[in-house]
Amino acid sequence: PSIFGPNITTSPGWSMELVDKETVKSWKIGKQLTYTLLIEAHNPGHNDGIPTFQQLIKELFKHLNNDNSDEEYITISDTEKMFDIVIKENKPKLLSLILNNPLIPHSNYDGSIAKTSLKQAIRVGSLDVVNFMIEKNVTVLSNDMNNFDDIKSIIFNILRSVEVD
Repeated sequence: PSIFGPNITTSPGWSMELVDKETVKSWKIGKQLTYTLLIEAHNPGHNDGIPTFQQLIKELFKHLNNDNSDEEYITISDTEKMFDIVIKENKPKLLSLILNNPLIPHSNYDGSIAKTSLKQAIRVGSLDVVNFMIEKNVTVLSNDMNNFDDIKSIIFNILRSVEVD
């Protein structure tokens, strides 16, 4: 099993093994969305990557209405994983489909996942995503940052991530 969940496997060297489509269709929509982003991260340009992700997002309302179970269709963990993958891959266009999407729980721009993701984007140098998130009013500083060391750390990470010409 990988760090992204028990049903998403990777082989040594982080080359992702693809799961058959019928198995993927049996998963909750949140896991399917995460899986498609992982495919894109490990196999850029694969048809089961971005094209499938975009199609699932487009049909998200339909998927949610067809899900008659009491389980969560998209968990907080799914949302965190989607943000994490998109941040690390520096894909603001994909983030635009996730951030503040009312059908994706905890994806709001002023929520803790978005704020944490912005800090992560700064740390890893995903400048396109940082720019997009700031344009969408995701705040860098949160209410729980009353400590000068926290603010110094964010400033340091911002300076470190800025490209020098």
